[in-house]
Amino acid sequence: MLPDSRAAQQQVERYIRDGWAPIPVPAGTKNPNRDNWQTERPTIEDVPRLWNNGQNVGVRLGEPSGGLVDVDYDTREARIAARYIMPPTRTSGRASSPASHGWYVADPIPTTKRYQTTGPDRKRATLVELRSTGAQTIIPPSVHPSRERIEWTDEAVEVARVAGDELAQAVGDVATAALLAHSWPVEGARHDLALAAAGYLGRRIPRERVERIMRGAIAASGDDERDDRERAVSDTLDRLARGENVTGGPTLDELAPGLIEQLARWHKWNASEFRAATLTAAPSTNGTGAETGAHRSGQRRELTEAANGERFVDQHRGRVCWCPPLKKWLVYDGRRWASDDRGRVVKLATATARSIYGEAVDEPDTGKQQELARWAKRSQSKASIEAMLFFAKPDLSVGMDELDRDPWLLNCQNGTLDLRTGELRPHDPADHVTKIVPVAYDPAATCPRFDAFLAETLVHDDVIRFVQRFAGYSITGSTRERALVMLWGRGKNGKSTLVELIQEMLGDYGTNTDVETILMQHYRGVGNDVAALKGARFVSTAEVEKGRQLAESKLKALTGSDTVTARFLYGEPFSFRPELKLWISTNNKPVIEGTDDAIWDRVRLVPFTQRFEGSKADPELPAKLRAELAGVLAWAVRGCLDWQQHGLEEPEAVVAAVQEYREESDVLAAFFEDCCVIRPEATAQATPLYQEYRRWSFANGEDPAIQRVFGSWLRERGFTSQKITRGALKGYKAWAGIGLLVDHDGPDDGGGGSPRPGSGPSFGPPRGQLVDDGPPPQSGLDIGNAQGRPGAVDDGGPKSNNFYPTYLA
Repeated sequence: MLPDSRAAQQQVERYIRDGWAPIPVPAGTKNPNRDNWQTERPTIEDVPRLWNNGQNVGVRLGEPSGGLVDVDYDTREARIAARYIMPPTRTSGRASSPASHGWYVADPIPTTKRYQTTGPDRKRATLVELRSTGAQTIIPPSVHPSRERIEWTDEAVEVARVAGDELAQAVGDVATAALLAHSWPVEGARHDLALAAAGYLGRRIPRERVERIMRGAIAASGDDERDDRERAVSDTLDRLARGENVTGGPTLDELAPGLIEQLARWHKWNASEFRAATLTAAPSTNGTGAETGAHRSGQRRELTEAANGERFVDQHRGRVCWCPPLKKWLVYDGRRWASDDRGRVVKLATATARSIYGEAVDEPDTGKQQELARWAKRSQSKASIEAMLFFAKPDLSVGMDELDRDPWLLNCQNGTLDLRTGELRPHDPADHVTKIVPVAYDPAATCPRFDAFLAETLVHDDVIRFVQRFAGYSITGSTRERALVMLWGRGKNGKSTLVELIQEMLGDYGTNTDVETILMQHYRGVGNDVAALKGARFVSTAEVEKGRQLAESKLKALTGSDTVTARFLYGEPFSFRPELKLWISTNNKPVIEGTDDAIWDRVRLVPFTQRFEGSKADPELPAKLRAELAGVLAWAVRGCLDWQQHGLEEPEAVVAAVQEYREESDVLAAFFEDCCVIRPEATAQATPLYQEYRRWSFANGEDPAIQRVFGSWLRERGFTSQKITRGALKGYKAWAGIGLLVDHDGPDDGGGGSPRPGSGPSFGPPRGQLVDDGPPPQSGLDIGNAQGRPGAVDDGGPKSNNFYPTYLA
């Protein structure tokens, strides 16, 4: 492919008339390949002779063409960054590299400058080049050596006239952005790099330039969280303007080794500056606003390991902290304090050690310079790094009670949400938040498919609103309701889908636990189950096996506000105040043997009555709902505000479901109804009463409790135990307020009323009378009974108010 000679001639004539200096270049090449091209100045009359066989068109740049310069964007990153930094102008390029040249007329004419970097293969690569006097570039209608035609992107756009010094500065900014984009982490540290780069650049150039560079770098990096990165840049620059601590050079050097030195060479910055403390002149604080008295930047330090610890504190306070109970370093990533699982603190300490070279540069005494340089090298050893961190720990320590201390803060991708008001504010390291949800908070976000899902599964508006309020309660760290929720119903009804969606929406604030954690165990070794629940606000578990019993005492502790003690396997015990709200999704209701209000007042049972099978099932539903996570978060926040104003407000369907659950769980009530009467003057000897309970349990397929537990149940119901003090039964225990039916037709006794072996004597009236209402008159039982009232019987009406006495914790 060669340029059409006549078309090329017409184009060249236009260039000459515009004051440019075109020259012929051999077809299919980029270089004139002759010695005297820099002095050539063809006229219009020369054009037919010089461009008669498909020759390319080059243009001499700079002074020969009236100040025409070419900004050559050699990399994809530079081309993208230029859109955010360079003044609009005419561009040229080819199909595989569009808009790769930007054209300007500059006054004064800048000099040629090439921005290069060294790759992993140690070869130098050009990112962007400002081409001026002494250089030439091929222009349309030339053909590139790749056989692609060079074309103007839009010839109607004028070549911009700009100030030469401003143009040169902008090209340098493009190079900076391209280098940052080229160094952008693949994953994990992108937010950190954006913070550090903004802090480093913000100390050296005006804010407007920093923002343009960072927008260009973020766009060119291909980062899919551009909004978050740009907010991080803006927040950093705001803090810098207020004189607050921000991250900078040491972190940038850690994340992108060699980048700072490259920028220093390009822009004539002092490469050692970044090694100075990253604090501003403001006094150091411990994050609470109290001045710590730590050494300020600019003062000379001793060459000791303790002084190195002080250097580390000065450079990284507000960026790292040490948690003694966890025995872990935490690193602030711009949104939260995260465990240092990647050795970032060691890298920061190494950067601090290297920063001592910067102190040497500023030292006027040659001997002391050499001493500082030797100390800088020695400080980078493993032992010295460990010693530095040892001495830094006391000034950077934070207690467990300081982490995530505000139960009303919810950390989102775009800020920290105050759940008391629904107000979103910027991330702040002083909040000591360690958790984050995976979505940005947008109060206007909607979730139409999720709304439809709730209507399909829960049906009733009041039940839907209750679930919304309970979800809102669950996103807080408050446990004032002392409640857990059971989602109950046959399978394929949406229970698990709802729970999994809310848990995913809550990110670090949600977790699931093995169902065995909440069930009674005959024996279980030390595990991590309870310890792992520290800090969790939403805890889910699923599918209780039929007949399994809840660990009621444990649940009371976990869903209350008292401190509990736990430990990880091989770890030391620690105490914490649970924040969790338990969501149990199950087809079978777990057994609750306790009858006291302390356990039942916690239970909220939500029936799932719909089933989605066959054509009604949507296998893509979970993915559709996940696409609406931002809307689900907004829905939960609205539920939180509603709950704070109105409480949980259980609907009638939930209240009725809990009452039915309680009644069917009350095995003792059924025993009372079949075998006993309840009245104040009645008494029953303890052993026969328990044996009758065991017989009744086996006959009805129940697993009887041991006698001690049976006795505790009776006490919970308000019955009292006394010892018989006189008579043949002296010393035996009896229960007051309950009597045994002596004519009860049990399945084992053939329907007779005589006592079974081992059941004790019958003190009842003849058959036809209903109850054993106490020991014989000579028993001397010092409690109210039927003494003196022979023939007194229960009329068959049990006192139901004795079944559920007020529970006093």
